[in-house]
Amino acid sequence: CELPVSFASAALGGDVEGLGPCPHANGSVSVVGYRARTGSLVIVRLKANGDLDTSFSADGVNELSLGTALAVDRSATACAGVGNTQPEDDRMMIVATQPATVDKAVAALVDLNSGGYDSTFYLGGPGQYDFSGLLFPPQNQVWAYPRTKVRGVFPATNGNWMVVGQLDGHSSGVPKGFIALVNAGGAIDAMAQPNAGGFASRDLNVARVGADGDIRVLGSGAVAGGITWGLLRLNPATLQPVSLRVSG
Repeated sequence: CELPVSFASAALGGDVEGLGPCPHANGSVSVVGYRARTGSLVIVRLKANGDLDTSFSADGVNELSLGTALAVDRSATACAGVGNTQPEDDRMMIVATQPATVDKAVAALVDLNSGGYDSTFYLGGPGQYDFSGLLFPPQNQVWAYPRTKVRGVFPATNGNWMVVGQLDGHSSGVPKGFIALVNAGGAIDAMAQPNAGGFASRDLNVARVGADGDIRVLGSGAVAGGITWGLLRLNPATLQPVSLRVSG
């Protein structure tokens, strides 16, 4: 989505592309966007009636330097701490592709109460990750999958985060689906391209932690008969497949 041009011009000093919103217990909502011109995140806080909420700044708007370009169409956000009346724990996790000759991914945890970065995640700033190189190590400085497409980010247990998406650009034309587990401090604890039961994932879109503690991940993949969707059950520590729950 994109914020209305009139609103962006008046309150934000230029066009800002929306990344995602998070609601607050007092009825206000924070919307985080990306300003390509300055390579920064823009946090806008609105009251329930649409007025700017000045809870964390003099004018209800705060801008954070990101220092890199983002592909908004290959980005995802998730909210944390918004299900209670404690504003101090309201957060938004933002993960997006950083387009380049070999794409990287950028993750930032924004403190929606203060309007700044969470000081406990990646030394208080945005983190950068080479998902492709970690999962398929480059040979002679050549990355097998130079394109990274972030599809989603979701809360895991103990403050961890699950990032899912697709790695593409291989000479075979066959992409790979991936899931990465990023811990509360910003380091990658595990990463996998999960395949099970004759299902080889090509693009992963959604991840959830089940009541049994295992992770369920939904996406598309290749089977003997062609391409289909599949719901995989993964080990929460290693991200290795436990089973193919259902496909069709």
